[in-house]
Amino acid sequence: MNFGSPGAASPQYQIDDIRTEYHPRSGRQTETVHFDDYGRKQTLSNPVPTAEPWKPSFKTREDFELAEIMLEACMNETLTDRLLKIFQSCAEGRGKVTFRSYSDVNQAWEHASTRLAPFEPEKISVQYKGEDKEFVVFSRDLWQWTLDILQHRSLALQMTWDAERISKFNGFEWVRVIHEPWTAASWWDIQVRLPAGGHLLCYLLYADKTRLSSFGTAKGYPVVARILNLPIELRNGNTFGSGCVVGWLPIVDDDPEEKKKPGFVNFKRVVWHESFLVVIKTIAQHSKTGFLVICGDDVRRQFFPTILILSADYEEQEVMSLIRGFGGKRPCPVCLVPAEELSNLLVRHEARTREQSLTLIQHARNADLNIGERDNFLSDYGLRDNVFWQIANTDPHRALSFDRLHFNNSGLGGNHLWGELVKVIKSLGRQAEKALNDNFNAIPRWSGLSHFSDVVSSSFNDGTKHEDIIKLVVFAAHSIIPRTHQVGRYLLRCIRAYAEVDMHISFDVHTSDTIASGRALRDKFAGLILDAGETPKNWNFPKLHLLQHSFDDIEAKGVSANYNTKPSEKMHGPYKKAYKLRTNFRNVASQLLRIDHYTLTSVFLRDLINLRDEYELDLAQTLADTAGTMDDTGSSIGIKRPMTWQDFENTHKAHPFLKNIRSVLAQWLTATLPFFGEHSLLLPNGKVSFHPDDLICQYHLLRTPYESHIDWRQKTDNLHCSPSFHGHERNDYIIFQAANSVVFAQLTAIFACLINDHVYPVCIVRRLDAPVGGLRPEDTELDLHRVRSWPAERSSSYEIIPVLSVIRGALLVPDSRRSGDFLVMDLVDGDMYLRCKKIFGQQ
Repeated sequence: MNFGSPGAASPQYQIDDIRTEYHPRSGRQTETVHFDDYGRKQTLSNPVPTAEPWKPSFKTREDFELAEIMLEACMNETLTDRLLKIFQSCAEGRGKVTFRSYSDVNQAWEHASTRLAPFEPEKISVQYKGEDKEFVVFSRDLWQWTLDILQHRSLALQMTWDAERISKFNGFEWVRVIHEPWTAASWWDIQVRLPAGGHLLCYLLYADKTRLSSFGTAKGYPVVARILNLPIELRNGNTFGSGCVVGWLPIVDDDPEEKKKPGFVNFKRVVWHESFLVVIKTIAQHSKTGFLVICGDDVRRQFFPTILILSADYEEQEVMSLIRGFGGKRPCPVCLVPAEELSNLLVRHEARTREQSLTLIQHARNADLNIGERDNFLSDYGLRDNVFWQIANTDPHRALSFDRLHFNNSGLGGNHLWGELVKVIKSLGRQAEKALNDNFNAIPRWSGLSHFSDVVSSSFNDGTKHEDIIKLVVFAAHSIIPRTHQVGRYLLRCIRAYAEVDMHISFDVHTSDTIASGRALRDKFAGLILDAGETPKNWNFPKLHLLQHSFDDIEAKGVSANYNTKPSEKMHGPYKKAYKLRTNFRNVASQLLRIDHYTLTSVFLRDLINLRDEYELDLAQTLADTAGTMDDTGSSIGIKRPMTWQDFENTHKAHPFLKNIRSVLAQWLTATLPFFGEHSLLLPNGKVSFHPDDLICQYHLLRTPYESHIDWRQKTDNLHCSPSFHGHERNDYIIFQAANSVVFAQLTAIFACLINDHVYPVCIVRRLDAPVGGLRPEDTELDLHRVRSWPAERSSSYEIIPVLSVIRGALLVPDSRRSGDFLVMDLVDGDMYLRCKKIFGQQ
């Protein structure tokens, strides 16, 4: 949605101005600020922190920090006693360790943990076949945990209390911007229904079973809560205020004789919802009446809790929404799509709603129907009573969210599209398998992107690995699958289209324009799926259909990172480690949750200690250790190697350009420096010259900052130019600003020369802007961007450029069939994707 009408830029606004329209119930006026000032809040100053926040639970700070290490390391009693004996033998030290045994440490944690809401067991009873079945649910008081956060001063100062509509001025009109949940539609819509002065307190809840043991015989069922009023980097982080386990659900053992019977399935779901009610019951009444809290910023507010986001994989979403799932007639938890139409993403279906579900169930109960007839009626819609109906302003169907990790990375992309392509590659024989592995291995390494040497025969359970494979596979496989292989080429087109859709879904900030372009790409992918031709793949499954709701969720609840299950799934790891090292493998829930509670206490105290340290030392933000020089743009070069020009030329004498670099560089600097206003660097005769014994510093690392086209924040690329990077030569690729265009190039050398006591950093690059001729059919088919190097003997092949002209790094993939040709890996991140659209004239 756009705010304002297109037209000439108004003189009162500047490009990149940010407008924030606050919810009418907030009583706040619309504000417009320039982008550089956006996000800077006037906040109250923190009071003087507690002088010794570790007391009275821990006698000294060192007691706390030592116990903290033991907790994080999952140290057992024997190891703890051994470590304490070593400390007891030490007479020197600034602090003092007073612990004498494991019991001392445990007693300290037990005492400290009383500062936060503990886990409590509660029994529930559910009847099955006339017999009452009892289960134990462990839960932490959700409202008390919430109060601990609301009344925490530093967290309260970072919270957002009201819905906002953010717009960015592009010079012609205001364009809607969506990122955090409070900038999206659902928060705004719900706040309209609150009484004047009321504020939404929005929760994300996650639940999923996890294997605690290697063989899966021991399982846990944690429930994680996050408060969405906090910024995403905090709530998805590892400090106090981030995700917290607030419940541990019972797992109903499968009975082989009952497993797939409808009655037993219903029984398991009733157990789940009765158990989940124990977890959320403390916020149920407050959601209807509100609750007054004096927050950590000393402001009294009335809060109405609501569950805005349910984060879960499809199997959990079946249970949360109480639909009948993949075997049901309408298997989508969000809409009423018939099971036979899941593969058609171009047709929209009626949305499920809380009101609709309540009405249908009430009708089934009141109608003159027997049990069988009532069950058949409800089976058409896949409905049962739902625990989330007890929370005001909570619609479970709208709260259920597109989980990119399971729906896309591990599901549609990793399991289905990649799985089908592997079948094609294997059908082409071992030579094709080897070629694909070799092509993957030949792709240069890139920070944050997995490197693969064997993908065909390997099995990956990590969704991130599947995400990276999908990004790379088109560049690795396009030259292997013959153009006559219709199924293989069709799958490549599908993967490329899907990868672009997934890239849009992953954006950290969205505008109305990016959402529109994402939907258009999704429809393009949907068209490919419908035109499957001879492909034997059956595309009629829920995880494909759920892609239809991905951009609806972004408009309703913000960017996909807000509800991705990845941050919560990472919390399973400590439980598995603690199960192995800290339990006796019997009645493990109470043991694991005690350790979890100690861990939360540790994080809480660490936060207080860090605040005290910052107050006492008044630390500025720590700067990156560059070990080199920095230019005015913030680019820096590191890992330096001092040498003379004589040594440098001898080292590179085999290189046609670098062997005469001293004289070439002197001529270039003489001609170039005046254009950069560097007249003072020139010698009296107006020329730069270097002698063989003059010092030069060669560097193997270039840190280049750039402003992301996605969220307009500064990011940094670490670019390597080294003869031995982990045992391999590495010369990364870049984009740099030439006189009239941007150019792709490869780093050949990075060095800084000294001119009149001024350090001047430059790069030698190999230009990759030779003419590539007409578009190749395979490039057009897969939307590939091709660049080409000049012949090495040409003078235009290499160029000297100042470090400040480097825009950012790039990942280029050598084309195995055409020497000197490279394919630009535009899917490496969202910023590169959008830059390539502009560079290659696609937008």
